[in-house]
Amino acid sequence: MKATQLALAVAAIGFAGGLYADEASQHKTEKIEVTGSSIKRIAKEGAVPVTTISKEDIAKTGATSVTDLIQNLPSMQGYIASSQSVNSGGAGITSAALHALQSKYTLVLLNGRRMAAAYTGANNGSAVNLESIPLASIERIEVLTDGASAIYGADAVAGVVNFILKKNYQGLEVSATTNQPQKSGGENSSGNLVAGFGSMDTDGFNIQLSYSHDDQKKLLASQRDFTKQGGVFQFENNGKKYWYTQWSSNAVPANLLITFDNDIDNFQSFYNPNRLETGDCPAPGIKQGTRCRYNYAAVVDNQPESKRDSFFLTGRAKLGGSFTGFGELAYTDFTMRAAYAPPAQPLGVIDTSPGGASPYSILDNATLDRAARAAFIDMEVPGNYSHDRITQAQVWTRVADAGRRTDDYKTKSFHGVAGVEGNWLGWDVSASFTHSEAKFTDEAVSGYVDSAKFKEIIRSGKYDPFHSAQGSAVDALAPAVLRGKLNEAKSTLDVLTLKASGEAFQMPEGAAMFGGGVDIVRQGYTGSPSVIYQGGTNYRTRLPDGTSLANTAIGGSAGQLPFDTTRDVWGTYGELLLPVHRTLELSTALRYDHYSAAKNAKGFDETRDAAGNITSLTEHNGSTTEGNSFSRATFKISGRWTPNNSTLIRASYGTGFRAPELQDITNPTAFLGSTNGTYSCPFPGTLGCQGEAQYDLLQQGNKATGANGLKPERSTQWSMGGRFEPSKSVSLGLDLWNVEIKDQIQPLNEATAFANAGAYKKFFTVINDPTGGFKSWAFSQQPINLSRAEYQGIDWDHTFRTPFFGTKLSAQWTGTYMLKARYTDGATGQWKSSLGRYGDDNNVVSRVVTTLSLTDVWGAFTNTFALHYKSGYHDQEFKADDAVIRAITATGGFGGALAFGAACSADDAKTKGCDPTGRDVASYSTLDWQTRYTGFKNLTLTGGIKNLSDRKPPLSLQNAGAGNSSGYDGRYADALGRVYYLTVGYKFF
Repeated sequence: MKATQLALAVAAIGFAGGLYADEASQHKTEKIEVTGSSIKRIAKEGAVPVTTISKEDIAKTGATSVTDLIQNLPSMQGYIASSQSVNSGGAGITSAALHALQSKYTLVLLNGRRMAAAYTGANNGSAVNLESIPLASIERIEVLTDGASAIYGADAVAGVVNFILKKNYQGLEVSATTNQPQKSGGENSSGNLVAGFGSMDTDGFNIQLSYSHDDQKKLLASQRDFTKQGGVFQFENNGKKYWYTQWSSNAVPANLLITFDNDIDNFQSFYNPNRLETGDCPAPGIKQGTRCRYNYAAVVDNQPESKRDSFFLTGRAKLGGSFTGFGELAYTDFTMRAAYAPPAQPLGVIDTSPGGASPYSILDNATLDRAARAAFIDMEVPGNYSHDRITQAQVWTRVADAGRRTDDYKTKSFHGVAGVEGNWLGWDVSASFTHSEAKFTDEAVSGYVDSAKFKEIIRSGKYDPFHSAQGSAVDALAPAVLRGKLNEAKSTLDVLTLKASGEAFQMPEGAAMFGGGVDIVRQGYTGSPSVIYQGGTNYRTRLPDGTSLANTAIGGSAGQLPFDTTRDVWGTYGELLLPVHRTLELSTALRYDHYSAAKNAKGFDETRDAAGNITSLTEHNGSTTEGNSFSRATFKISGRWTPNNSTLIRASYGTGFRAPELQDITNPTAFLGSTNGTYSCPFPGTLGCQGEAQYDLLQQGNKATGANGLKPERSTQWSMGGRFEPSKSVSLGLDLWNVEIKDQIQPLNEATAFANAGAYKKFFTVINDPTGGFKSWAFSQQPINLSRAEYQGIDWDHTFRTPFFGTKLSAQWTGTYMLKARYTDGATGQWKSSLGRYGDDNNVVSRVVTTLSLTDVWGAFTNTFALHYKSGYHDQEFKADDAVIRAITATGGFGGALAFGAACSADDAKTKGCDPTGRDVASYSTLDWQTRYTGFKNLTLTGGIKNLSDRKPPLSLQNAGAGNSSGYDGRYADALGRVYYLTVGYKFF
């Protein structure tokens, strides 16, 4: 009862957000609801900044997909790019992210309604997959670049992107587009059909349908000269040359890591048995020290291939009186195929326990004696060179003959809406129900290997990882290569929405307008890992029914648990717009949201031994409660002042909060393979610390309740700015904005954790590697209320139009200048920044992102030039322990590891030759050209060139966050180069 009373009380208060519409709408009297407000009124620019991208604007960009269009807006930074699906957690999705805040802070709507987010399951947060939205069906896009939590709820902290479909369309259109890069790789083609019939005015109904098919080909690292060298190349900085060495100790042929009894100092050593015998590391191996290394970045995709089929059906019909019924049905089947290096896996080869025996007959005592002797000599250890002083040995192999690890990331999205709207007693009212779901499936195509079958093939003698040359064991390994489903997850969203708006009361300067509503939401998130992904000796020794699950997927995940979680949410809000003076409007909004605790219908109790191994699992008969419940009120106030017909000044201030995502709370513990980066042992002298290596990586949510559970994030947002139009030809817009977030929920960054291992010791644990079967240190990545964050910047949008020698010339200059992008380090509480530099969060925030476009209309010809610019930044820095930057020896070989950047002291710069300044990544700019011809009846021809100057991406030394490509960063630059495109469109009627 109290909750109902509170909902009614909140709905009786009000706001009004920003109002804006495209130029054509300004000449109509139809009331519309614009992004940023729930009040219907005659559209005009309002108190918060909203950018409208019309269908005409979309066509001028030459964009081939919603991802291509949205991620090229100057206000977008920090999104999930397609390159991040290449072994960097992207899992086949791309996203929108306003003002460098993560994607989870940008709300994506379809026709003003929420869509189910795609959950990656890899601590990347959730985001609507932009690849689920076909570009051809969109009439316009409205981008609200100001926080709107008081209107839309928790996840609109950074703003809103609203995709609006065609309405009351009649006719039949088809179009086809082809994109051909000048160099091989990365071709794209698409076909679209849009049809509509019935007029709302004359027939009382309208039905529209559209179908789109898109086909994107892959781009291999080997197809571009700036990435074909992979992760091993020389570069010059400040007059000195260095080696960049992002390689792997999991090699072909395999390396051997041997551990000696603890009375020997430096009791671990790496050797390559094949190199001991032959002195060589066969291609693609690289000699370094006593090992062979594998250049994994040379065999990855710069850009994954993908296919999309999308179907949209919308309908509207008059029901009598002023009421109209409406419905929407959208379905998208999207598959992204991402490929990267063959699986890498250390495997235990010696068991020294009493009565134990070597599980694989691949190393005889003579080979072990030879490796022990070489190691003892290197370590200057006198005496016994026998293998009997070895306590553990591991084979570090790259199962290259299984093929590149290739995943089909499939997202099947369904979105259905049914509702009614009309005018009742002078109020615009509507009621609607939305069901939306996104089903994600990860299917193995090649590369992943069944560990049990792989070990049996080794035991049988059909494959020797120490001596088999690459390409010689394809047939032998074929029975162990996995095909089919590895993992599956689905998110669902059910929303009942009731809204009303109208005149509340009269004021001297006009009617005060009120709008309000109630949202009742059920969120769902389920996971169904395959049997082999549930396997793992450390996590799932047995299913609850007693079934053994010892085998795992080499190169993939392990120990995952199924889950079935739901959460109920309700929110109510009200807005009030007050015409205080003929030149001044004030508005306010208030919203109250309640999130229940999560319910997991497939919860498990875990019992662990002293080493942290799960010894038993008990599945609950009913659902379990996980995490906390949350309730919070948020507000927003804003004002709009127009002192004259050419000037608009506006300002707003608001609060927001963001509840933890379901996956932040409910994700069960899972083994994710190895860390992205290579790190020195965080706890020297302890068993399982492999020295300089990639360590095991775990993932888990925070299921705790009460004070130990996750808290909601809190935010404050404000903006101020305006628009000045001194003439019909000139329009100048400028807005300063600011966002602050407290109690920010983030997965603990692995680089931060390893650099501050003492402070984060509770996130490290010794485990039995689920696949290798040996003791190993693992980093457990889980979300925590880690930090504060502040973002601030200036957006501008200037346009100019004028006749020009019989043509119509227009120019538009849009951009964002970032003033702040900083966050606190959870270990020290100190502020850190990613603004203009590669940050500890593995991200970069460009200080300036801008686009200048010129369009000239001459009869049936429309010509457009667009210049895109991103400012440069300071590149990633490395410690000597990172072992990424190395000196070049006199013979051109690999010297010692060096610090690069701030970790290089003045003394080290003199004695070791490291560089204390690091390096800067150059700015990146591209010029696009397009010509469109409409001189033929019903036919439109469009041709253009993207990246007219064939600008290459600037060199970047990044090795984490952007996928496995080396030499550039696919989040900030395009690897395709110059691309030619042609679009043909025909309207039948």
